[in-house]
Amino acid sequence: MKKNSSLLKIIPTKLEASPVIHVASNGASEFMTNISSSLVSMLFNLQLLKYLKENGVAAYGVLMYAQFIFVAIYFGYTVGISSILITVICRFSSPYLAQLFVGYSKDLLEITVKAFSLYCFTFLFFGLNTMTSAFFTALNNGKISACISFVRTLLFQTTCILLLPQLFGSDGIWLSTACAEILALPISIYFLITRKDEYRYKKQMNFNFHLFSSF
Repeated sequence: MKKNSSLLKIIPTKLEASPVIHVASNGASEFMTNISSSLVSMLFNLQLLKYLKENGVAAYGVLMYAQFIFVAIYFGYTVGISSILITVICRFSSPYLAQLFVGYSKDLLEITVKAFSLYCFTFLFFGLNTMTSAFFTALNNGKISACISFVRTLLFQTTCILLLPQLFGSDGIWLSTACAEILALPISIYFLITRKDEYRYKKQMNFNFHLFSSF
């Protein structure tokens, strides 16, 4: 048998736990977001049933379908520039979108239009928080990314869903997501500023200020 003179050698593989754990931790923010989204959806439905009955749940379903459209445009355009634009479009197109889905019921139509008019403010602050979480995931810092996802979804959003309706009635339910994004915004900005030297993106900070200018 000819002796192998190549520098490449085939050796038995073995499972190394450290890289697996590292990869899993870096994806912790996505895990947290998905778990939180499920919990938030359940809380939304429970609160809507309490304050607006079946019509509230139906309006929430329409709102979520429309959100998919706006989020697709949001990321397809640019997170920063489109913040105000998508908010304005969502606000003024709400009667037409609501009519398209629930025009058969006057009461449900009124609830849905009002839901759109309040929920649309979420898009003003949604972009920077989402971008920052994804940014630190790309930098292989799963802890910061997971922290941002945790506070904006599981901590702030669930808290707002439970507390705001007691202060503002059913309007508080529709405003809870926007309120959670506002509360998470200083945390995202803090991580962006304090970690710029560690990751040496100080010269690219004008990109972040470009995002701020859209708010």
